[in-house]
Amino acid sequence: MDGLQRRPSGIYVARLAVPEHLRKQVGQRELIRSTGTKELALAKIVAGQLLSSWRQQLFDLERMASSPEFDIDRALVGSPLLSAKGHLDLETAARVSGLGVQALLLAAAEGRLQLFVRAVGLSGYVLKRSNLDRDVIDDRGAYSLIVPPPHKMPSEAAFVRMSAVLSVPDGAELASALLAGRPACIVLLDDADDPSNVFAPDQPIDVGPRDLWAAATDVDHERGRIATRITPAQREHTRRVSESAQTPELFKRPLKTSIPLFLSDHARPRADDQSRRVEAACILFLELVGSDLCGRDLTRDMVRRYRDELLPQVPANENKIRLRMGTHSVTESIAAVQGTNWPRLSAAEQAKRMKWLGGWLSWLAREDWTSSDHAHGLVGGGAAGRAATASRKAAKNEDKRSPFDDEDLTKIFSADWFLAGKGQLTAKGTYREWMPYYTWLPLLGLFTGARINELAQLSLKDIKQMPGGTWVIDITEADDPEDGVADQKEPSGDGELTGPGISAREDAALKRIKNSQSRRKIPVHSQLVRLGLLEWRASLLQAGHDRLFPELRWDPVKGYGKDATKWFTRFLKSKGLARNGRKVFHSFRHTVSNRLVWSLGETRAVNQIMGHSRGKTMSSKQYTADEARFEPGSPIVEAIETLQFSPISRVAVFDCDAGLNAVKDALRRKHRRD
Repeated sequence: MDGLQRRPSGIYVARLAVPEHLRKQVGQRELIRSTGTKELALAKIVAGQLLSSWRQQLFDLERMASSPEFDIDRALVGSPLLSAKGHLDLETAARVSGLGVQALLLAAAEGRLQLFVRAVGLSGYVLKRSNLDRDVIDDRGAYSLIVPPPHKMPSEAAFVRMSAVLSVPDGAELASALLAGRPACIVLLDDADDPSNVFAPDQPIDVGPRDLWAAATDVDHERGRIATRITPAQREHTRRVSESAQTPELFKRPLKTSIPLFLSDHARPRADDQSRRVEAACILFLELVGSDLCGRDLTRDMVRRYRDELLPQVPANENKIRLRMGTHSVTESIAAVQGTNWPRLSAAEQAKRMKWLGGWLSWLAREDWTSSDHAHGLVGGGAAGRAATASRKAAKNEDKRSPFDDEDLTKIFSADWFLAGKGQLTAKGTYREWMPYYTWLPLLGLFTGARINELAQLSLKDIKQMPGGTWVIDITEADDPEDGVADQKEPSGDGELTGPGISAREDAALKRIKNSQSRRKIPVHSQLVRLGLLEWRASLLQAGHDRLFPELRWDPVKGYGKDATKWFTRFLKSKGLARNGRKVFHSFRHTVSNRLVWSLGETRAVNQIMGHSRGKTMSSKQYTADEARFEPGSPIVEAIETLQFSPISRVAVFDCDAGLNAVKDALRRKHRRD
C-alpha cells in the first residue's frame, strides 16, 4: 500500500510527501504518523484514514493558497457577525470569514453550505411542494420538480410579492455552475420556514455570487473546518505579519464600547432626550449587524445593507410589540411581526436614524476606531432618504400644525372645570378626574404661546414681578441665580411629584428649553390675573410647594410635559377634534403667533414673546437686551394684551382651595405607587 511503511520494530507508519510548493506553508517536507499496530490489515485501515485526511488538507491548502481572497488571520479569528443568527450576503460572509467567495462556493458545491436568496418584493407563486409534478432523474429515485409557466400554475398556487429569505433547493448544482463560469438560473425556491412550501418566481432569476446569501452560523462552521487545517507554521507566519502591521488597538475593540465616549463628546450641545435617541440608533445598528462588531470588521457594505434592507424591517412603535408579545429585543420584535400588517418605521424615521448613525460612524473614523468613514455618502441616500426629502419639501409647503379657531377654543374652554373654576369630586370625595394643570396649562398656552414643556416645568419663582410693576413668566432652563432655590420653603409633608429623591435644587436642574433664544420673559396677561393665577401662585407657596404644577411628574426623556401632553391629546379627542396631528397643544402657540403677527407684524416684542431671534445683530440677539422695563404701556405689555378670545369670557375664576386639595390627592396617589 502506497504511504504505508513498516519500521524495524514491526510498527507500521503512514507517510505522505508534501508538495514542494506547499512545504513553506505546512512547515514540513513529509507528514508521518504511527498506526500503532503491527497487524498489516489493521494498519492499512488506519493509514488509509490518515492519508485521506492529509490529502484533503493539502487539497484545501492548495485552494486557499491559490485564492487571493483567502485571509488566514480572519479565518483563524472569525467575526462576531458569524456567531449571530441570520443570513449574510456571500461577499460579506466571504470577507469576514477570510475564506473568499470561491471557497464558499466550493463548500456549497460539495454540499457543506446551504445557499439562499433574499427576495425583496419579488413577484411569484407560493404553493405546496406536493402540487408540482416530479421528473425522475435516475434509478435510485432522484427527481426534480417540474415548474409550470405562470398561466399553467395549479389552482392552489397563490400569487404574492415575496419579501423573505428563501432557500435554493439545488444549491450544489448552482454553485458548481458558477465555479465553472456557466450562467446560473433559479426557477424555484424553498420556504426556509416551511419545507412543504415552495416559491416559483413569475420569471426565471439570473443569479451570481452577489445575489446569494448563506446562514452566518454555517459560514462560521466552514471557517472553523478550514481553520483546523491551518498549520502551526502558517499561524506563526500570520502572527508575525500581524505584529509587523501594528494594527491600532482601537480597531480591535468592540464598537459598542465607543458609544459612551461618542455621546460624552457631543452631550453638551444636545438635550438629554436627543442623546438617548442617538444612543438608541447606534445600539440598533449593532443589534441588527453584529453586537460585538469591531472597527476592523465594519464595512460600507454593512452600512448600505443596514440602510436598505435591515432598517426598513424595524417595526414602528416597537415598544408596544414588547408589551403585547413579550419580546425582549428589536430582532425578536421583527420576527414576531413577520408576515403581519404591523407598520414599519416610516421613511422619515429611517432617515433620522441614519443621520444619527452617520454622526457616530464619522466620529469613529475621526477618532481612529475605523480606517475610514464608512457612512460617507450613504446617509441621506436610499429609498428612506429620498422619501424623507420629499416629506420635508412637502412640510415646507404646508405647516403640520394648525392654529385653533374660535370654534375649537369654544369646545376646549367649555369643559366643566373651566365653567366651574374647579373639577368635580368623585363619590369618595376626592379629585381623581381633575388636576389643576387641566385648567392652567390651556390658559397659559393661549395667553403666552409657550411650549407645553416650557410651561409644565415652571417653578413658582418663574412668575415674578418686575421693577416696573408688571408680572412676568420667566421662561428659562434654571432659576434666577440671584433668587436661587436655597431660600425657598421646604416642601410640605406631601412632597413634590418630581421623582424619587429629587430636591428643589435638583428639580431646577431638570428644566430644559429648546435653545438660547427661547429664554424670555412674557408679561402675565390681564385675563390670567382675573382668573386667579397670582392667587394660585401664592396658595402654592403658602402650602410649601416650589413648582407651579407639583402634580406633574418628571420623565427622563420628555421632561415634565409627558403626562400633560398625553392628557391633552385625550382631552381634544373627547371634544371631537380629529387626531390627525394638526390640532395639538402646540396649536396654542400657532394661534398666539398668528394673532400677534396679524395685529402688530413681526416686531421685536412679538419675537420676544414667541422666543424667536430678536434681530440680526449679535447685540439684538442677546437675552440681556430683553431686560428692558416691563412698564404698563411698554411695547411688550401692549403686545400681549392684544390677545383677546371671546370663549374665555365664560371661564370662571379658579378655586384655589379645590386646587390644593386636588394636588394633595394626586400626591397621595403617587406615593402609593412608590
